[in-house]
Amino acid sequence: VRYGTDWCPHCKNMDKVLKQMEKEYGNKIAVKYINIESPEAKLDVKKYNIHSIPFVLLINDKNQEVGRFSGYKNKKTLTNLLKNKGLLK
Repeated sequence: VRYGTDWCPHCKNMDKVLKQMEKEYGNKIAVKYINIESPEAKLDVKKYNIHSIPFVLLINDKNQEVGRFSGYKNKKTLTNLLKNKGLLK
């Protein structure tokens, strides 16, 4: 789950990386975008202690949180992170 805004440059860059990865890995990963300024996000901001964006919450196929990070990550770094968390093979 990626949290961000439409006006944040780092969020836009992170979105590009995630879209590339979705195309490359097909159904192995899925990305949900939530605008941090939306009413839907208010509870998540408190629950996940979100202080900066972009913020990404990593969830496995059992719907369990396996990691989180904030800030921009390039494709190589993000791919390695997902592999280390067991989300990509």
